[in-house]
Amino acid sequence: MTNREFDFSYSGIRKAAFIYITLPLFCFLLGWLKIYLAIPACIALLVSLFFVFRETKKVDACEVIRMPRFMPAVIMLISFLYAFFCGVGRLWAQSKDYPWRNAIFRDLILREWPVMYKKFEGALVYYIGQWLPAALPGKLAKLFGAGDDIAFFVGNIALLLYVTAGLWILFMILISYFKPKKTGAMILIAIMYIFFSGMDILASIEPLGANNYHLEWWAVEYQYSSFTTCMCWVFNQALIPWICMALLLKEKSVSNYIMIGMACLLSGPFPFVGYFIYAITFGVIKLVPAFKDKQVGYFVKRLFSISNLLVLFLIFPFVATYLLSNAAIAGAGAFGTSNAVEKVGETIQATGASGAGTVVWTYLKFILLEFGIYAILVFSKFKKNPLFYVTVVSLLVFPFLRMGSSSDFTMRASIPAIFMMFIFCVKFLYEEKDNVLINGEGIIAANSKKVVAVKNTPADNTVERNISDSTQKGWDLQKLKRYGYALLVICMILGAATPTVEFIRGFRQVSMRGIDDKMTDFLYTIGLDGPYNRDSQYPEYNFVAINLDDQTFFKYFARKQN
Repeated sequence: MTNREFDFSYSGIRKAAFIYITLPLFCFLLGWLKIYLAIPACIALLVSLFFVFRETKKVDACEVIRMPRFMPAVIMLISFLYAFFCGVGRLWAQSKDYPWRNAIFRDLILREWPVMYKKFEGALVYYIGQWLPAALPGKLAKLFGAGDDIAFFVGNIALLLYVTAGLWILFMILISYFKPKKTGAMILIAIMYIFFSGMDILASIEPLGANNYHLEWWAVEYQYSSFTTCMCWVFNQALIPWICMALLLKEKSVSNYIMIGMACLLSGPFPFVGYFIYAITFGVIKLVPAFKDKQVGYFVKRLFSISNLLVLFLIFPFVATYLLSNAAIAGAGAFGTSNAVEKVGETIQATGASGAGTVVWTYLKFILLEFGIYAILVFSKFKKNPLFYVTVVSLLVFPFLRMGSSSDFTMRASIPAIFMMFIFCVKFLYEEKDNVLINGEGIIAANSKKVVAVKNTPADNTVERNISDSTQKGWDLQKLKRYGYALLVICMILGAATPTVEFIRGFRQVSMRGIDDKMTDFLYTIGLDGPYNRDSQYPEYNFVAINLDDQTFFKYFARKQN
């Protein structure tokens, strides 16, 4: 090891990851619960973290990767630029989803926790985990006399830094997972993540998208959002679930699955559905060898670990009842549970056979371009991997599941599955590179030695012919692998058009309307009582709870405001 290199330990980044994903839980417990409930819940979370850190000491020695000393700084810079150009922090253009996110974040900074709305006697109930730690510096600025605008600015800078830290942790875990040996390959992992997407460019209605420089609505009822789309539109639902999935990949046992899941739940209930599917799958994968090795008792002990039990009984009830009090989930307003299959049936009934053909073709095209071609190309490597089949089946089924009147469930519950498809594609590229790049002459030379070895046998001609045939088959198979490898690279390059268009949209918005675009902050507050107040007396049901006396969380657990 030279002076320009150092050994990067996964154990350190693992600790950082667990601290990162549990910080929102601490903020929520202390800010939303009655003090006599918050203190034991926080102690339970601290004890759980203690056991996580104690396990970290047992991380294998092989969980170390050698990298240049400047690499963590390079990954940090990439993470910062990624968050910045996705609009986090309000220093660059933001997508059309940000008015609601800015309003929620401002309410978290300027209003007392738990956030209440007097105008309609409701409360903020949403996936607020990602915002909570970043809101604290803004609240502190407000406490020291800063105006509302300055406090909101401070909070946004803190949010940019917090998201940057999360992306850095995510990229470093991925580097530890793939273990690339070259400097360029380490950087490439982060770049590939940023630009990974389905091949929307091949089906988009317009060259730059019909929805304001956004390619992914071409399938009308279906959408699987790219990572960069998630960052630009719903970063609060995506980043912590990504880290949770990355941790799930690396955990040696099931002893912390519930803690990881609870962090995922507070930041994204829909992604939590996808996480839950994979947590069960990983658990079963670990249970099978436990049966073979007669270690079921040890597996059960890890499943019912102190960490899992504390989080399940002392934290989950509060997070679950809080989220279930959301008006959309509780059935208020226009939201409810419906089925995408029914909507397809209505379309077919109204349009006849031609409509049925259109619906089927749209679905087939959607699954092929978003993940199907990727799955086909990497199938040979992962055909014995249960995670691969869980990923494919999940992505086949999600388009037919729906909660409410929009496609949010399909788009967000699929976040973990899209993450896993990225893992399969990149793992294929890294691990199959040497195999597909073997020169065909090497195969022929190796088989020629076999010919020499058997030259003096009675059936030498037959042997030579059989070896010649096997050589030709080996060479044909090698060419097929090369073509498949090259096609996967081409498909991923085509997929990169979707994130690229998202970045183009940002530059276009800045050139047209400047950085401080008032349209991304016209709501000001979810409470309907801000300076740009609308006349409506009805709240955004997707973000609030109403009839608080009927909600378990606010009736029994929530802290009362002064």
